[in-house]
Amino acid sequence: MPLNKIFIDDFLTYSDPIFKIPSKEFLKSTNRLAEFLIEKGAEYNKSEIPFWDLFETGEKYYEDHQIVDLIYRNVLGDHQLYLFTDEGLMENIIFEVGTKSIFQNFTVEYETNYEMMFFQPADYISFFPGEKKINIIHHDGLLLSFDLAD
Repeated sequence: MPLNKIFIDDFLTYSDPIFKIPSKEFLKSTNRLAEFLIEKGAEYNKSEIPFWDLFETGEKYYEDHQIVDLIYRNVLGDHQLYLFTDEGLMENIIFEVGTKSIFQNFTVEYETNYEMMFFQPADYISFFPGEKKINIIHHDGLLLSFDLAD
């Protein structure tokens, strides 16, 4: 299954009625995106990701189910996921992952395509248009969950 890639500008146009992110510049910094969402009045929850410091040093690895739990935190059901990663930033794209039930297929293809483990101590932005939610995994080991539902 090839990776489904969407240009960032196309995603922002598609998702504008839902997320209203003004430009792709907000995706280049998770701090800036978080500040924007908070100023916009989104409900949010912030938590530390356990053992992140050990993960950064290579002493701990997260199992696939733990990664799924982080990316899909506070998301009910099997909703469409669009995922922004550091590799996506370099290519000016966002990944159309599909649903939770096929996430494992995505990670296998991602690892093959980029010749590296999928989950790194980096930034990940998960968009769930069906639930109007955004989850940010911050490179400092924080998980920020935003709910933009009215």
